[in-house]
Amino acid sequence: KHTVTLHGARQTGMSIKEAAIAQDVPIQLDFLLSRKTGAKFDQVGDDEHGSRIIEHLGNAGVEVVLAPTHDNRTATATATLTADGSASYDFDIGWTLPAQELPACDALYVGGLGTLIEPGRDSVLDLVDQAYARDVSVCYDPNVRPAFVDSPDQVWRDVEALADRCTVVKISDADVELLLPGAAPEDVARSLLEGERTELVVLTRGADGATAFVPGNEV
Repeated sequence: KHTVTLHGARQTGMSIKEAAIAQDVPIQLDFLLSRKTGAKFDQVGDDEHGSRIIEHLGNAGVEVVLAPTHDNRTATATATLTADGSASYDFDIGWTLPAQELPACDALYVGGLGTLIEPGRDSVLDLVDQAYARDVSVCYDPNVRPAFVDSPDQVWRDVEALADRCTVVKISDADVELLLPGAAPEDVARSLLEGERTELVVLTRGADGATAFVPGNEV
């Protein structure tokens, strides 16, 4: 486990990520990748939150492909921390990303709510299809949030269908427990490795580490 020191009980996703980066704590892969090189597709509103996102990514040298939100508000996830360090979350999220053209790239990363929430999900799937057609590697992390799962069975079918077209799939034991209660995470990882394009599946277990699955081997 990694500890991030925060000042104040109410934090946004951006403020937590900024603090994590400053304290050398690992954070979500897509944020780190976009800071290193390449482009990031995002949808922001004409508000303070959107301005901070654009400024932050711009300062990191990231090319940002932006699309306006339908109501000019930037999606937010506000975490309220309790005395024992646990957190509750208040989501204000809309995802209406229009269709985008995938720029020239070596790899595409998709994941989280962007691959789950309609109607923007369709545009993300189209990016994956474009990458597939060009033989571009795709990395996928479902990172499922319970608040956005109405039907675990349907969400799992969606995850499985998308994973089938991705080169690298990362899934957590928490994802498995939420979508397939009682299933053995290792068996689920092995089943995902049978995807049409899948070459590597990484199963994470929080503080208990991770296992990498490739054809014929597990590490």
